[in-house]
Amino acid sequence: MNSYKLEIELWTVRNRTAWNFRGGVRMGRIDVGLKCIQLRSLIEKREYQEAYEVAERINLDKVTSIVDLKVIASVYERLGKYEEAKDILLRSYEKKPTKMVIYRLAYLCVKTNEFEDAEFFYQEFSNMAPNSPDRYILRYGIDRAKGVDYLLRIATLQKLKQIDYMEEWGYELAKVYHKAGLYEECIQECNDLITWFGEGIIVEKAQMLGLEAKEVEEMCPVAQGVNHG
Repeated sequence: MNSYKLEIELWTVRNRTAWNFRGGVRMGRIDVGLKCIQLRSLIEKREYQEAYEVAERINLDKVTSIVDLKVIASVYERLGKYEEAKDILLRSYEKKPTKMVIYRLAYLCVKTNEFEDAEFFYQEFSNMAPNSPDRYILRYGIDRAKGVDYLLRIATLQKLKQIDYMEEWGYELAKVYHKAGLYEECIQECNDLITWFGEGIIVEKAQMLGLEAKEVEEMCPVAQGVNHG
């Protein structure tokens, strides 16, 4: 028996007494529960279109679990349906505004170009988790989408580096240095990535970017300067 069928059987056994309790209301919740189990199985197999078709048949008014709401929203997000994903997560937010839900809402507001709402959720997340690296990742994402000055984006990524040096965001910092025309800083950041992480796809990209920055610097010594973006 596969894990999906086993999970359905176990769920049914646990909720057997509910089948005849309060008729249609309870039956509706059972139907939602079974569909959410099916969703998780499809997501695990990366069958997002099939998961979307299941999600479309779910009556959200009958979904009482914030975990299930987050699972359903993730399906829409995977398919680039950000407005729908945001609306579903807002239901979860109204039930219980957790850090993760607030973070995802800020991210989705960026995707839908609703920057005022993104700033609201960013501030709320920052108040709840002032020392979280995710605070700086979110700040950078909002600023990048708004097209703010490169130097402001650099400052955010530098703070993130001080708290938690992550390969992906170190490389992003190197790229922003390069775009800003700060080639020496770009080369140094690429060297830091190589030293810290040693090998891998991002390290290889950092090596190439560092060489490119070095070539530009050698060809045009006066090119070093700040491009504000």
